Amino acid sequence: MNSFALYRRAVGVVFTSSLWLFGILAAPSLSAQTPVLDSLRTVLSTVMQDSARVRTLTRLTWELRVIDPVQSIIYGREALGLVRQESNSRQRSEIHRFMGVAYRNIGEYNKAAEETYSALTLDEARGDSVEIGHSLNTLGRIMLLENNIDKASSYIHRAVALAEHLGDEKLLAYCLFTLADLHYERKEYPLALATAEKVAAIRRKRGEIVSVADVYLAIAKGLTAIQRYDQARSYIEQSLEIYRTNNIPYNLVTANNAMARLLLAMQRPSESIEYGITAMRIAASIGAKGLEQEAASLLSEGYTAEGNFQAALAMHKRYKALSDTILSEKNARHQALLDIGYETKIKEQKIQAFEREKRFNVLLAILIAGIIMALALSLLILSRRNKIGSKETTTLKVRAESLADRNDALRLAQLELEESHQQLSQALREIQLQNVELSDLNQEKNMILGMVSHDLKNPIGAVQGLSEMMVAEDFTEEQYKEFASVILETSNRMFALVKNFLDVARAEDGRMRMTLIQFDITNVIDMALESFRRQALEKSITIHYDKPTSPVTVYGDESLVMQVLDNLISNAIKYTPPGKDIAVDIAELQVLRHNVTLFNDDMDTLDESAFVKCVRISITDEGPGLTDLDKTKLFGKFARLSAQPTGGESSTGLGLAITKRLVELMKGRVWCESEFGFGSRFTVELPSQPD
Repeated sequence: MNSFALYRRAVGVVFTSSLWLFGILAAPSLSAQTPVLDSLRTVLSTVMQDSARVRTLTRLTWELRVIDPVQSIIYGREALGLVRQESNSRQRSEIHRFMGVAYRNIGEYNKAAEETYSALTLDEARGDSVEIGHSLNTLGRIMLLENNIDKASSYIHRAVALAEHLGDEKLLAYCLFTLADLHYERKEYPLALATAEKVAAIRRKRGEIVSVADVYLAIAKGLTAIQRYDQARSYIEQSLEIYRTNNIPYNLVTANNAMARLLLAMQRPSESIEYGITAMRIAASIGAKGLEQEAASLLSEGYTAEGNFQAALAMHKRYKALSDTILSEKNARHQALLDIGYETKIKEQKIQAFEREKRFNVLLAILIAGIIMALALSLLILSRRNKIGSKETTTLKVRAESLADRNDALRLAQLELEESHQQLSQALREIQLQNVELSDLNQEKNMILGMVSHDLKNPIGAVQGLSEMMVAEDFTEEQYKEFASVILETSNRMFALVKNFLDVARAEDGRMRMTLIQFDITNVIDMALESFRRQALEKSITIHYDKPTSPVTVYGDESLVMQVLDNLISNAIKYTPPGKDIAVDIAELQVLRHNVTLFNDDMDTLDESAFVKCVRISITDEGPGLTDLDKTKLFGKFARLSAQPTGGESSTGLGLAITKRLVELMKGRVWCESEFGFGSRFTVELPSQPD
């Protein structure tokens, strides 16, 4: 694992924006326009009439459902408290649905479904087809987020059919957007993209330019999933332009974060950092802490990919600080939510108590009389039972003691059986482990025998045949030289095979002797490349290597490092087709110590002592690349991969296993990055000094 992947795992910089989901982007306007919200809050603080106050609260419930869902729910509950008449059924339905969306956005899906079902019930009672479509669509979205795909599909397709029947383009745009998300979850990416394009066409026709930009971000997500990165980037750039033109800072932050995430996927961390910085600056200026937190996470990833771990650490600490602030604010709002819910419940309970009080007074006298009669009857029955029960008590006591003794005996026997069962299970597990080890050893033995019989028998036969011909017949001097060259090449191949066997054995049983010193690795790389210059020329392969102008110090065994480089360069030439290129790169950088295990909480106290200086050597070829199956057995002994040598060379399947063991003995790391059909890059990381 390279230092980038290790650092990402250590700091846990994993953060996914909720606005990147199709569903949340389906809102008609995601623009957190501060003047609009400020204006609504001002109206709310001054208006006293219930009807006007309910309208203002309902609008705030809608506007805040994404950017501040907890506050949205608080406003929604207050609005419902003022709307109790059946004549306001449509208004109550809207409030329930908006609250359902807000609950969905904080992950409380059961409550979200409950509120939306309430809205749907009111819509159906009114026969309001358009609102029924909106409620069905919202329920489909909730089921989708709960991963209940079948139920989600049912609701979404009903909503789409209703919207098409009504010819309501606004409703249809919402429903198709949710349908696109359904296709995306099913990994039906072409259908998802085609459906989202329909939504964009409807939005453009209706002149809803900002909503078109929201759809473009969702389309970019689908394109990213199928690795069409350039097209995804084009859509995000269009969204950015729309948000800039319309001066919508909240959505502008979302798009910048989306671009930063895409560029990380494209392995362009420097460009990603630029967009992340822009997103963080705008988010901080409008107080959008959630988006600022997301930008900090993306910047931490970008700086990590660049190898700038100090900047990555600073961004992670900022991410943590924002997390704490957001959590504190959310807790305060949740408490307010609970307070309003409690007050509403108290009011309802008082009304119910008042209605019950009348009935209670009427029935009270009857209940008291009934209780007195019941008590009298009970006393009479008990007095008669006491006479009969005294005789049965002794018999029951004796039976109970006997049953208790038998139960104790059974329990003891059960414990003994359980103990025996545990011992047998442990013995069985040990036998199974031994069987696995024996099976592995037997398989390895068969591999060795197979290689000896195939890779040694054939060359020995060839050498023997040529030698017999040279002894039995007369040849010219040129023919003798040709035969001797073949014998030498065949002998070298057999020697390399035997040497590999011995190297594996020595590395595994601890007999590998090392002399660890500090030395300039650039000279070792020169020697390694020189030894393979002829093979590269024979295949017209160009090796690119920019040797550093100053020494690059490595701490290790010089001969073992040479053997590691030989194996990797040999493999690169072996699997690269004629006429292609091989690149050798070297870099010095700081990485986490190998023996440091970090958790998220440790990042706040992390300092430079946790990092060590190392040297990273990468060898990149233009070969066939590795399949996912190849990657699982890449550094194993006798590994047989799908890729075949391009010049008829042989392979024992031991070179990479030896390489990995030698690098680990020198306290280093080795890994491979490859995409099938696009070559491979093998990277070795060695310490610069003793730890």
